[in-house]
Amino acid sequence: MISPMSIGKQVRSARNLRGKTQKKLAKAASCSRETISHIERGRLTPSVDLLCRLADALKVSVACLLERGTWQKKYSLSAEDYDDESSPGREQ
Repeated sequence: MISPMSIGKQVRSARNLRGKTQKKLAKAASCSRETISHIERGRLTPSVDLLCRLADALKVSVACLLERGTWQKKYSLSAEDYDDESSPGREQ
């Protein structure tokens, strides 16, 4: 069984890789910033519905958020994967 802490670490890793703040992720996933914080710290296990919304907002599969270990190496992020305002080196 996957622990809430494992899910939280995966969410945080994916969020950081995508260059999103907790606030931006919360808005994209239709939840509060506090909810994201609680998930990332392992204090809250997201519902299946919220897990799906988080995966969509982070452009990863639900399986990636549930997978133990380092899945980040499987993803190569291009400029198109970033939000316009958070894209390094991208002109607006």
